Amino acid sequence: MIRDALAGTLDGDRLPVPMRLLRRVPPLRTATGWLGGIGVRPERAPTFARVRPGARSRGG
Repeated sequence: MIRDALAGTLDGDRLPVPMRLLRRVPPLRTATGWLGGIGVRPERAPTFARVRPGARSRGG
């Protein structure tokens, strides 16, 4: 499927079921994008790396 998409010969009528669902149900696109970008358990900065509220930046 990836090879066909990159070559520009992907037929929209012969897509696998998950891809067809993503095309027909827009909220699924949002959910998969969010999960891919942020994940189920987003990373947090450790306490020592966090900027305190009201602290001035060093660069400016």
